[in-house]
Amino acid sequence: MPRARLDGDLASEEESTTPPVPSSPSALPLGPGDLVDPYEAANTRLSNLLSGVGGGEDELYDAILTNENPWVKTGLVAASGVLVGSGSFVICGLCQLVGQEADILGGATLTLDSLAAAAVGLVAGLPLAGLRAVLWGKEMKTKLPAVEKMLDLEQEYYQPVLEGLSDLQVAIVMTAEVLPTLLIVLPAAQSGLTFSYSVYTQLVGALVGKEGDVMAVSESLALLTTAALSAIGQLVNGSINAEQKETIDEALKNSERYYKLTWLQPGRTKEDAEDARKAFEYVARTYVDTWQDSSRLTAIFTAGEVIYLGLLWRATGDLWAPFVCTMLPHAVDFYFVRKNLAPTPQ
Repeated sequence: MPRARLDGDLASEEESTTPPVPSSPSALPLGPGDLVDPYEAANTRLSNLLSGVGGGEDELYDAILTNENPWVKTGLVAASGVLVGSGSFVICGLCQLVGQEADILGGATLTLDSLAAAAVGLVAGLPLAGLRAVLWGKEMKTKLPAVEKMLDLEQEYYQPVLEGLSDLQVAIVMTAEVLPTLLIVLPAAQSGLTFSYSVYTQLVGALVGKEGDVMAVSESLALLTTAALSAIGQLVNGSINAEQKETIDEALKNSERYYKLTWLQPGRTKEDAEDARKAFEYVARTYVDTWQDSSRLTAIFTAGEVIYLGLLWRATGDLWAPFVCTMLPHAVDFYFVRKNLAPTPQ
């Protein structure tokens, strides 16, 4: 699932990527023979403003994690996965106590039936892997800034962890990311929500005097609720940092006064100051809009993927199918993240 992680991990939103610089046909005079593009100047000012946001804790944490021993990093991720996965065991156990059927492993076994389910998951995962590969392509990122932002955040999130890891360690990390999340989203969440909705569905049916397929309705509502909550989590976690937003809003509020004071110098005119102000407002608003579009896009992908995996799980009755299915797009993401890592100094 697109990765503002359902298990609570967040991408480091306080790290600001350099805003895109729109092309401009005009340039402003600085002095005799000197020219500056107003959009370049706006981009530089915005980057300087955002560089002072936050206390640097995220950068320090990322630096420490990047330089940590690879097996220590792998162990930390695995331990985190075990902790998250244990939550699904608790939820399923509680469901069983109240009489709700809840298979902690989601029907997964070590039989030929599960092998067949895994094969189904492999086929079902190919379109997701293909989509992720297309999104990571240069052409797609160039045409859609929201996609570029979404993938930049993913790169920032995984890069400190994957730096210096071997293929085996990467496989362990990927499994620790995927499996616990699936255990929470599918067996645990679906069992708990299905039980809750079945109570209300039966009550509503009794009140209106109509009988229906309580279990089918409850399961459908449970899956849609899980998808909706996952999407909301992405919208909240993937939105622009509040401190960044406040900094940009304050700069936009004072932009007219700022450019009147700083740009009305020898060699510049009022028109130059107005062009510079408009350029800054455009670049700043584009930066914010790109963040918001990115979070919406991630939310849509997450909701769609949850529904897709949920239907696959319901159809096969085996957690191996959605597990193999979601491992494929994760493998594509990890491949491109590692590909984009800076070369390790010799």
